[in-house]
Amino acid sequence: MLRHRSAKSLLIAAFSWAMISAAPAPDRPQPVALAEPNTVWVPITITKEGLASLAVDVAGKPGRMVLDTGASSTVLFEDALERLDVHPIGAVPVQGAAAHGEALVYRLRALTVAGRSKPLSPVRLARPAPLEGIDGILGADWLDRTVLAFDAPGGRIGIGERTAEAAQGDVVVPFRQRGRIILFAGKLNGQDVTLVLDSGAATSVANAKAAALAAAASAGDARSSSIAGAAGSQRAGGSIRTLGALSVGDRVFAEKPFFVADLPVFKSLRLTDTPGIILGLDRLKAQRFVVDYRNKTLTFR
Repeated sequence: MLRHRSAKSLLIAAFSWAMISAAPAPDRPQPVALAEPNTVWVPITITKEGLASLAVDVAGKPGRMVLDTGASSTVLFEDALERLDVHPIGAVPVQGAAAHGEALVYRLRALTVAGRSKPLSPVRLARPAPLEGIDGILGADWLDRTVLAFDAPGGRIGIGERTAEAAQGDVVVPFRQRGRIILFAGKLNGQDVTLVLDSGAATSVANAKAAALAAAASAGDARSSSIAGAAGSQRAGGSIRTLGALSVGDRVFAEKPFFVADLPVFKSLRLTDTPGIILGLDRLKAQRFVVDYRNKTLTFR
């Protein structure tokens, strides 16, 4: 989440560690009624860092970006700029969860995804570009006022204008936004927790308040781990722990270990004093869900 001249953090960190590896996308998308019939579907691939990427058109030139619901702003990487022939109009200081420094600001006449074009203002440069073959990060400034259908098991995402009618077994929850970042209610071991929908995080991260809800949680393996992000990486002290059952409505996520750490992004989202979990792609890649940015609803299919 890019912010300038503030203490707010850059929630575009692609959290990962050596224990996590990405599962390959299925060969063929599976039919599922995620969104309205005229939704345009495009394939996604999972990078070696465990992130979802898709083809885009940047000012008339082909490119590839990571889809990141946890990024408030779209980012272009430095090494993509010359090929895309995009020129800066200025610079601003930024702070991030994984890195900080100065970012250049750009304006694009059009960024096209799934046949839908939008002018984008501004686009900031992230330094450096650690993702091989990736030109940048597609953030919530472009996704705003669309319906995003995320079908990781089918290896695709869709862009539309309306959510398909809820079917039996669907879980529909409202969400709120803080700096365009999606926050919604969940349960950890039956107790309230705030979840952050972050498709740009390879690994789910819980803060200390959330870990405290896990009465029967394992003691964990405390360590200093390198957290890699689209804008760089940093060492972060934390532990890998099993925290118990995570659920949204009637939907229960498979139990997997969390990385537990009070990262700076929790402060920027005002989640330092309340249980919070960044829900990353390690959990989301097993789900089919729809983000309706217009009506602020999240539907798990």
